[in-house]
Amino acid sequence: MKPAFTLVVALPLVACTVDGVVRESRWQAVVDTVGDTITIRTVAGSVWGDTAELVSVLTIGVLDGPDEYIFGDVRSLAVAPDGSVYAYDRHVRRLRKYSPDGWYLDTFGREGGGPGEYRNPDGGLAVLQDGRVLLRDPGNTRITVYAPDGECLSTWSTNYPFSSSDPLFLDTAGNSYAIQALNLQAPPFEWRRGIVIRGIDGNPRDTVALPTWDHEPPQLIAAASPANEAVKTHR
Repeated sequence: MKPAFTLVVALPLVACTVDGVVRESRWQAVVDTVGDTITIRTVAGSVWGDTAELVSVLTIGVLDGPDEYIFGDVRSLAVAPDGSVYAYDRHVRRLRKYSPDGWYLDTFGREGGGPGEYRNPDGGLAVLQDGRVLLRDPGNTRITVYAPDGECLSTWSTNYPFSSSDPLFLDTAGNSYAIQALNLQAPPFEWRRGIVIRGIDGNPRDTVALPTWDHEPPQLIAAASPANEAVKTHR
């Protein structure tokens, strides 16, 4: 095992003005390395400085018009490297593709269980660098992979039937990261959440358990009394 060491990383000073007062803001972090594990923890500052301004660059949708531009309940959203926008609307159960300037292009798949179809997509929607679209579908316990033209290329089995608002994360190598329960065979209250890492081919590479904290979270326990009356206690 390599010896552990700590490195402090800092970006160059960034000066900004807030209420007429010039403040210096720089991002500072502590990097801890133990064996093959690297942990980076922010201790001060921000890469964005003290303030950040959100600027609207694209708006898609109308109150009255073609169905493709009316949204009811957008469950997931992703932007491709070429600027194309993908949105899954749970209200109409459709995965739609829009051009970088907001024009409707195509609808991918349809509701069902066959190739390219989906039953209950959740927050897991992402686009790989090569343009392939990943749609997580707990209803079919899989991730469906589409080509940029909508063709269903393959499906990746997840064996996880529960919906989540957690997104699919990607890295520059094409690996995907999904948060889910790692021990489904245990009772639900004993599930341990972790990250499942899949390679660019969809095959699982590793699992990483999320960190645990030294505190006991609040619990709400319900039990039936002999008279079949609900008794609730809060600890």
